[in-house]
This record gives sequence, structure tokens and C-alpha cells, in this order.
Amino acid sequence: MRLETGQTTVSSAGTRVQLSNVTNRVKFIKLKAIAANSGLAYVGVTDVASSTGYELSAGNELELNFGW
Repeated sequence: MRLETGQTTVSSAGTRVQLSNVTNRVKFIKLKAIAANSGLAYVGVTDVASSTGYELSAGNELELNFGW
């Protein structure tokens, strides 16, 4: 089993940032908004926005399990 970890920084509010795109099959991904965040983070597909994304406030987590 291969485990990769990392952190992605958004340089300015309202900027979309793509997470690492890997060629290996991903079984799950866990996202966490760091405690120092002063605003909200939104998770979604390429056109993510505050009105369409899954909202994460500081310290909140989201796990996506692709179950295969």
C-alpha cells in the first residue's frame, strides 16, 4: 500500500487550487482545513465556488472514500 501526504496552500482568498493529480488509483482522500485558517475552504470539482463547494471551516475534515 502506498500512502502519500501533503499540504496545499491557497495564496489568496477566492483562488482555486488543484490538489496533486496522480496516476495511481486513489482509494480515499482526507482533507482538513488547518486550525489557523481565518476563512472558509471549499472543496469541489473544477468549477468549485462558495455556492457549490463543500464548506470546511478551520479544523473541519472531509473524507472521500472511493470504495474499490
